[in-house]
Amino acid sequence: MTSRTADEAARGRSGRSLRQMAYDSLRADILAGDLAPGTPISEAERAESLGISRTPVREAMQQLAQEGLIEVFPKRGTFVARLSARDVRESFELREAVETFAARLAAERRSDDDLDRMRAALSDVPTAGGDGQYARLADFHQLIVQAAQNRYLQQSFDGTTDRIDLASRLAARIPAPPPPESSHQAIFDAIERGDGPAAEEAMRRHLRHHAEALLEHLR
Repeated sequence: MTSRTADEAARGRSGRSLRQMAYDSLRADILAGDLAPGTPISEAERAESLGISRTPVREAMQQLAQEGLIEVFPKRGTFVARLSARDVRESFELREAVETFAARLAAERRSDDDLDRMRAALSDVPTAGGDGQYARLADFHQLIVQAAQNRYLQQSFDGTTDRIDLASRLAARIPAPPPPESSHQAIFDAIERGDGPAAEEAMRRHLRHHAEALLEHLR
């Protein structure tokens, strides 16, 4: 089968552009940790695994490089981006600025429905860790921002980059259980009782703990 025929067949199966299919596949594998930072990426192997030509894979890799998830080194190859200490520090500084304020506002503005959704998110968190646990806890953080009832804060939260998401996912995988005072439960308890300053401080402790654990891991 020629590359053009393969591309046409793949496009027919997916209903998406081939570049988008390659982009979605690579991005998902990077953010899920299936491709760890520093892992080399072969354009040819990726194209073969997807059953498409190399051109859409090359285009997808160029987009991911622009977004900071892939690094291209002439004559050396293409690799999943490594996170530096600066990446981690700046990522968590931005998260802290947005999410501590969100926690304070959520404590002041949350509805009973907001509390029910947060409680459900925490009760459904898998105990085994991994991306399932990360996804449910990410839902919890999203619910806090929604409960803050501030459109611009929501836009700031939604506008965080994949590189920040990657840093957060890696931090969540580091085997460093947070102390009780920085747990998600402490954040929820403060929001539930309407204590804005306590919610803000609990969120700050939580984020700083994970940032410090990841920085230690990267040393």
